[in-house]
Amino acid sequence: MRLNNLISCLILIQSMFYMQCSLPDTGGGTIETTNGITGSVHNNDKTPARNTVVKLLPENYDPVTDEPTEEKYIDTTDSNGKFSFRHIRSGNYNILARSSTFSTSFLIRNVDVAEDSVSAVSPGFLENHGVISADFSNTGSLDSMSYMYIPGTDIYSLIGSDGKARLDNIPAGVFTEVLLNDGDSKKVNILRDEITLRPEDSVTILNPLWKHSRRISLNTSPDGAGINTDLYGFPVLIRLNSNNFDFSQAQTDGSDLCFTTVNNKPLPFEIERWDFSGKHAELWVKVDTIRGNDSTQTILMYSGALTGSVTSSLKNSSVVFDTAASFQGVWHMGDAGFTIDDATVNQYHGTSPDTARPL
Repeated sequence: MRLNNLISCLILIQSMFYMQCSLPDTGGGTIETTNGITGSVHNNDKTPARNTVVKLLPENYDPVTDEPTEEKYIDTTDSNGKFSFRHIRSGNYNILARSSTFSTSFLIRNVDVAEDSVSAVSPGFLENHGVISADFSNTGSLDSMSYMYIPGTDIYSLIGSDGKARLDNIPAGVFTEVLLNDGDSKKVNILRDEITLRPEDSVTILNPLWKHSRRISLNTSPDGAGINTDLYGFPVLIRLNSNNFDFSQAQTDGSDLCFTTVNNKPLPFEIERWDFSGKHAELWVKVDTIRGNDSTQTILMYSGALTGSVTSSLKNSSVVFDTAASFQGVWHMGDAGFTIDDATVNQYHGTSPDTARPL
């Protein structure tokens, strides 16, 4: 009887020990795993890059909200430039390597780590960093906790009080995503097109919360308007139709439009008419300086706001037709009914028959 009890006790202890060793870790894998990655890092001259810090990051990693990188997902290359990661969870990763000695780096994307296997990745070659900046200053106020980042890396920047942000130490390569977290956990891709970042390149994204942009030419040469002298603070009429503008790229009332100079100075504008279904519109844009006898000048038009909070604060007819510039009354004559509105601050609205009244 005592021998049977002793055997039962030993079996119970062995079973408990086996269960304890099989408990999953907090990351969803198991404590003992053979998953791994090996690779090597080289300088541009193909020599081994020793003492280079290599990080293994999930492909959608957010460096602000996600947990800090575990120690086993960080390695330093040996004298032969080799690195390895062992006992890691399966999944898709990016490999980010940086040399603080030479201010160089590389990024390898979409590395698949399968269960119970060790993957060997192609050698990576270090190149000089690049920079991506963004200017949100025409957007309006963003949350003080807003930031932009490159997913799958540790690269991020808070949006400054001036509406600008700068991502430094970016590996050269092609980027299809730079995400904005607006502080409310809503993430949007602020790239209109993919960016090819070459070593030591610096790229600036203007007004990134508008999805679409186009250039509008102002031709004052003899082949155009035939204006010889410069004009200042001049309202320019812009006509849109289905041949020169895709109305699906804007709000149905045009409320998300924005106009700027090529230097990103915002330009006030007025929407005289916006016929979304008929695909016709007339807009007046107050251009600060129109150069005389010039066929190369352009302004920029933005549409298609990526967030619902982006609306133009520059849509103001009284600024476009400023009484300080001698506009005492402006009537577009396209009003429906028996009232003709004055676009200036004087508000000399006309009503039929033959009356006008200042408000």
